[in-house]
Amino acid sequence: MGSNKRRQLDDHRLDANKKHQQSPSSSSATTPNTQSSSNPSTKRPTFPSYLDIPNLPPKIKLLCEIIANTPSSSVEAVLATPASMSPSPTSSKSSSFLTHSLAPPSSSSAGPSMRREGLVSLATFASVFDSYVIAGRVKEAIMTFEVMDQYGCPRDVVALNSLLSAICRDGKNVDAVEFLHVASNVIKPDADTYAILLEGWEKEMNVLSARQTFMEMIRDIGWDPVNVPAYDTFLCTLLMDRDGLDEAIGFLQTMKDRSVVQE
Repeated sequence: MGSNKRRQLDDHRLDANKKHQQSPSSSSATTPNTQSSSNPSTKRPTFPSYLDIPNLPPKIKLLCEIIANTPSSSVEAVLATPASMSPSPTSSKSSSFLTHSLAPPSSSSAGPSMRREGLVSLATFASVFDSYVIAGRVKEAIMTFEVMDQYGCPRDVVALNSLLSAICRDGKNVDAVEFLHVASNVIKPDADTYAILLEGWEKEMNVLSARQTFMEMIRDIGWDPVNVPAYDTFLCTLLMDRDGLDEAIGFLQTMKDRSVVQE
């Protein structure tokens, strides 16, 4: 009886193999596509450019011209200038834009135009911060922050928070705290500054550093009901510690006594 079942199984496999051989193979089905993609004469898709769009706003048109007309040979010359910012490696288009945006006037005629047209803004610098930090170049991101005022953008606490946020999002909270200790001599941190740092410590599960940052926050800006998100983040970080529950309850009671959280 066992031999009959084995014979039936073998017959089933044989029938399945015959059906597979009769049907078009996957390799033959994909051969035309492979040949088509490898054929150098295959027509590439075309996309409309900014020249095809009528009535573009002047700022957008200027930006597109900068992106489209940047020669690759000029990148090295821009990098050779001490005050210039090296381009982001994320894409050639964004690199061209950022290089022209932040290069000094002597190295690029686009620099004055960008400032005159108001295209260099905090959003521009925030993009530069992100690109540098993602590329592992925190020092260059900090250097960019330090020259913001040369391009009509104030180095205020909002800009500082933008830089710190980019650094902390990439898991480099230590670098963010170290720079804050230097920058705080010129720029006074606000509630958002410490909220950003505390979120970074929570992400890194660093309870000890979260305690230190929290105490610095209380020292610098005091207790404030507006800062509840930072308090919540700190309490959640404490709970990651083995004995963090009792400590979190103690801090929560203090917050209630200070009337910064509701009962």
